[in-house]
Amino acid sequence: LHVRVGEVAKFGSLSIKVGACMIRPPDQPADATAQLTISDSHPDQPGFDGWMLESAPQVSMLEHPTYDVRVTGCGA
Repeated sequence: LHVRVGEVAKFGSLSIKVGACMIRPPDQPADATAQLTISDSHPDQPGFDGWMLESAPQVSMLEHPTYDVRVTGCGA
């Protein structure tokens, strides 16, 4: 799923908004980080609002029983 900064994408019952996406400079190891706001249309399901790291998704993640959302990079 590709989502541009500032846009909201729907996937199943999730709404995923990308607030920002940054990559490391070329002289550093490759990595991307994105600021995400994720909500579920089912009110009893968890959401997420924060930064996710491509290289360490376990540090900050959506803890949802059905969906696994990960950052795979930033692009144009």
